[in-house]
Amino acid sequence: MLNMPQKQARKFRIGYYFDMFSFNPSDWQEEAEFNLAQDPEHLEVMFEIPSTCANFDGQLANTLIDYLPNIPLSAHAPSLDLSIVALNDHVLQASINEYLAAIDAAQHLGAKLLTLHAGSSPFIGAMNDIDPAKIFCASIKPIIEKAKKYGIQVLVENMGGGHNFPSMFEEIDAALLAHSELMLALDTRHFCQAGLDPTEGYKRYHGRVKAIQFRLDGRMTNMEIKTFLETLLQYKYDGIFIIEDKALTCSDKKDKSQLLSGKETIFRLLNEIGVA
Repeated sequence: MLNMPQKQARKFRIGYYFDMFSFNPSDWQEEAEFNLAQDPEHLEVMFEIPSTCANFDGQLANTLIDYLPNIPLSAHAPSLDLSIVALNDHVLQASINEYLAAIDAAQHLGAKLLTLHAGSSPFIGAMNDIDPAKIFCASIKPIIEKAKKYGIQVLVENMGGGHNFPSMFEEIDAALLAHSELMLALDTRHFCQAGLDPTEGYKRYHGRVKAIQFRLDGRMTNMEIKTFLETLLQYKYDGIFIIEDKALTCSDKKDKSQLLSGKETIFRLLNEIGVA
């Protein structure tokens, strides 16, 4: 009998967004049923609406956990209208406070990872030689310090160019070099939007990447996605791999076509590579 080649084993866990688009627990059940039907190895609870985290207490967390039994969870802080690289002191402090509350929400969920967006830095700052990295490094410090008390790792997500920080390699370098305990949530689509190669981004930061966010409409060809997955296997990536939908831009929250198509693509390509 011929010996069939054994499939490679992957170390990273594939998961999905749990979109916290509503603060009404009755809306969570349908979202949970969809997620559970995908056999997730991980779920990232994305708090979509600012101020949600401040009201997310232990009782509400337990309600959500009951809908998602035995599923490892991480958290994604709100990002709409927030910036911890803002020039306006009121916006800056409100954003810091939002992320401090997000740490409490993550702790209630038992999550060990919290992803956040640094936000945008206005054009006037660049005109006046104000470095957003300097503002970010000061703003993130109290967030990291509080998270550390709960045993939670903070991840900053790379962004897609423009005035969004951090987008380019030099900006990500500045953020990560300033705080050794800060990790990276690598968004493949954002790297493409910034004109950068996600595979090169992973190679550059692989020691700091704890989460990967993938969306099928992220400008990567199937061959590029396959190369990216092969690189994760080569480097023995053991973090989480979140397959996204259009959570923030989709008005119909029942439309999961983007996520389902992304799931089909990832598992098909892994099968082609020969991964269990």
